[in-house]
Amino acid sequence: MNKVINFFYCFLIFINIAYTETYDSEYYNSDILDSIDHRFIGVYLPAGFITTIEKTKNFDTSMRVNSIEEGVDDFYQLLIVYKNKIIFWYYFGEGYSGVSKDEFRDYEFEYKNENDMIIIAPNGQKYQKMTDDLLNYETILNNYIANIILIDLIKKEQILIENDTISILSLNKKYRICTLFYVYNYNENLLLRDYVSNEYYYLSIENNVYTIFWIERNMYTSYREVRRIIWSQQI
Repeated sequence: MNKVINFFYCFLIFINIAYTETYDSEYYNSDILDSIDHRFIGVYLPAGFITTIEKTKNFDTSMRVNSIEEGVDDFYQLLIVYKNKIIFWYYFGEGYSGVSKDEFRDYEFEYKNENDMIIIAPNGQKYQKMTDDLLNYETILNNYIANIILIDLIKKEQILIENDTISILSLNKKYRICTLFYVYNYNENLLLRDYVSNEYYYLSIENNVYTIFWIERNMYTSYREVRRIIWSQQI
């Protein structure tokens, strides 16, 4: 009887391992890669995105620099390097894709120092390493992006940014930062979500005026039906 139980238990473990490996393979859609230098394990942003957002302070505009192909409304958002996999995350489309062994041969890895690591894809697209943290990278990158967009308000002590959250002191309000994996309309500098109600807002910057709008979206009416000013600040 014990042998039967042990056999059944081992069989369940085998099935679970097989399922996990199959799911992992399908989910990441990439080959097991060899010889990835451990220093390059981490999360990357497109270098063109970083350059553009520092110049424009506009998340939507900056993401569109990373178009997958001309005329297609889809962009590279992230490159994530694991121990033996490289994954691309997209704005729309399939959402992700993995690098195959054949493709991996044409990737270039540039290490200058611990704070300056670049991966160059075969199409010439460059990716800058942002963090080693494969678990909390979304919060880290949200804070990084929001700090670039809102640097002038931070200097004026109008807002605080901490742990994926923007606090507007004069409103006594908190908003979650929504960047990666969120859908933006054209020319929205930064998308926000109310900490309590979960309603969406967006930040617009025009002529040094920072304005937060409440938005009601409707896919049947140009995707935006109502907007109302919640807060505005001249810099």
